[in-house]
Amino acid sequence: MKYKEGTNEYWVLARLAEESEYMSEPKSHQMVYFTNGSIICHARCISNLPKEYPDTRFYSANMDYLKGIDHTFTMKNEVEAQREIEKELKGKVLLFFPYFSKGHDNMDWSAGIQVLSAPEGFSNASRYRVLPLLSAKDGLTEEDLQDGLLTPNTYLHVQRSLSRTKDDMPPFILWKRHSGDIVLYGPITDMRYTPSGGYGYSANPLKRILLSDTILRKSIPTSKGIIFLPEDEMDRLLVALASAPDETVTSIEPESDTKEDKSQETIEQLSKAEIKGIDPFPDSPLGEADFLKCFFSHVHKSGYVYTEKDLVNFHVAMKSSTLVILSGMSGTGKSKIVSLYGESLGLPSEEIRMIPVRPSWTDDTDILGYLDTTTMLYRAADTGLVDTLRAASENPDKLYLICFDEMNLARVEHYFSQFLSVLENPVGKRFLQLYNPELEARVYNASEYPSRIELGKNLLFVGTVNLDESTFHFSDKVLDRANVIRFHRCSFAELKKCSLEAPPKQEALPAVSTTTYLSFENPEKRAISLTDQEIAFLSDLDALLDETKTDGGIGFRILRQIDDYLKNVPAGAVLTHQEAFDLQIAQRVLTKLRGSREQLQDLLDSSHKDNGKYLPDLLGQYKDLSDFTDCRAILSHKGSELIEYGYIL
Repeated sequence: MKYKEGTNEYWVLARLAEESEYMSEPKSHQMVYFTNGSIICHARCISNLPKEYPDTRFYSANMDYLKGIDHTFTMKNEVEAQREIEKELKGKVLLFFPYFSKGHDNMDWSAGIQVLSAPEGFSNASRYRVLPLLSAKDGLTEEDLQDGLLTPNTYLHVQRSLSRTKDDMPPFILWKRHSGDIVLYGPITDMRYTPSGGYGYSANPLKRILLSDTILRKSIPTSKGIIFLPEDEMDRLLVALASAPDETVTSIEPESDTKEDKSQETIEQLSKAEIKGIDPFPDSPLGEADFLKCFFSHVHKSGYVYTEKDLVNFHVAMKSSTLVILSGMSGTGKSKIVSLYGESLGLPSEEIRMIPVRPSWTDDTDILGYLDTTTMLYRAADTGLVDTLRAASENPDKLYLICFDEMNLARVEHYFSQFLSVLENPVGKRFLQLYNPELEARVYNASEYPSRIELGKNLLFVGTVNLDESTFHFSDKVLDRANVIRFHRCSFAELKKCSLEAPPKQEALPAVSTTTYLSFENPEKRAISLTDQEIAFLSDLDALLDETKTDGGIGFRILRQIDDYLKNVPAGAVLTHQEAFDLQIAQRVLTKLRGSREQLQDLLDSSHKDNGKYLPDLLGQYKDLSDFTDCRAILSHKGSELIEYGYIL
């Protein structure tokens, strides 16, 4: 099978055909039939094709390549198979590359077939137009797009699986903002393409339309940098642009809306214009102080009691660490605080992935999936993790929060090992491997599950743990990479007081984009900003820990991560620098303090304090740095445990 000579790949939208719609091959009177052990059905094209393509309405589809389809259909008769396929594909549309099949008038599907949810208002009569959808992911800004459309003979250096001929020139170009809004630019008056420069478009005069949510709900966006708009809306958009004055920016809403269009700014004023109250460039980011207020309020309104210092500690750890672990006794709300944090970020449920850990997990195939080499299909695990990682890779402007609940029911360093290594790499070089890249060309659903997935800065990883007889303890490999937080318990009186308050009305929480969240971070990464006294304390502490021969010392990674945390404590926050330093020693260093009485008694047993190695005495020597309240509490607990059991786990 091959593409039409001289053409490139081109995405086509289709739906399952009805028997009454087609008459072609010998078996085409059946919607579903079996051949050579495969299940074949027919689909009806519902999007525009390049003019150089034949006017083909129907395509043969090999259902073996479809994820979620029961591959035991061939054990049933064709009538049963047809009934079940209709059920599987109800309310779905199909995206694929058309190929010519030698000896047939219609085309077969390639292995690039994907199943998408049908949009609002979809029916068998619906028809769509494919259009390019650009975003910051293409390495452009919205201003770059405007300049490219207004400057003759320029190229945007953007590649798409679209027609490359002027006969198929799109009437519009669409731009997706960080806020999620989609803006339409046009009308397009010229188009060009070169392999080196990609696509180039011209629009002079240039006009702009902010698409309403109603129109977008009836459209079909994809992860391929294209969007399918319904033909009836296309006609209305063309009419709106044609009737607008030259060199203006206008706005269109669906026919049922009654908002008045007041914008009449010229294209020279585009960078300062506002369309119906929306800035033409991405929204001004939410300030970190405003977000923290929102976080505190949402936690309280949800009926949970945490100190603001604990919530700030959690937030700073989340933005400065690749992994955060919440530790504590069962029933203290560790999992809930993760959900509340995601909700405070304005994340919808599909961007918060809670994964209950199973004791049987032994490697990353249990959480990711595996390549079935007998069928050459990638089988994603039922955790849904791979789908979330793919969504995050395709939507870098959106945050995704992934929580492993009861993380230590299985050995973290086994099932999470690839993540621990990959997340150490700099952004842009963090690639998670699902299977051998050399096999990717042979994997039928490789377009859905590529061999590698990039882990971007829009991914936040957190785990919750209980420490009891049913769980595993963490290795140093995990502790070296994680902030291990144990929240301070509130009193029962505080909990009762909160429960008696009338539940306030929950308000919509503002969405925080990746760009906004990253703006919360201190951009200085290279230079260490710890004071000389802090460095001296860490050196003395490391020397004492090194003498225990337990490998519990302070490595370069931990020192840099302590520094990153301290640099990221928001100015004016309830958490002071001295308190933050105390927390970092407790969360990054003392978590590794474990071993036998012989190894640790000089550090923790007060009866051995005369040897000069007693850790509480070291804290006292550096009282100017912090009062070390949390560290002293941990050392006291570990000292008691050592005296009673002779060992610390």
